[in-house]
Amino acid sequence: KDTRNLHLAMEGVIKDGTSAAEGVSKTDMMKRKLAFKAKKKKLKNVNHFVSRDRLCIRNMPAKFGESELKKLMAKYGHVRQVKIMRDIQHANSDGIGKSKGYGLFSSLNMKLH
Repeated sequence: KDTRNLHLAMEGVIKDGTSAAEGVSKTDMMKRKLAFKAKKKKLKNVNHFVSRDRLCIRNMPAKFGESELKKLMAKYGHVRQVKIMRDIQHANSDGIGKSKGYGLFSSLNMKLH
């Protein structure tokens, strides 16, 4: 039985030469390959698993905030939590760190297909 949900690790993967890769820039494909390679390495550790109810959203606009992410993801299920990863070393005058370009979304009833 797949108790670590490893079958979900391939969700959203875009491979070179497929119809899904058409129009995707070389830079983006390289980022995707590096992210997948890092995920594969991390999942070799039996203490890591793929969450069934949390997604990492990448390549978000720098000005994208939690409220925009929550609104965007609401169409995929009840939004339990959204979190944009921020660089606190580069915070603005309000103490809000610069977006790192990715965030997390969790839902109790995700409907992605």
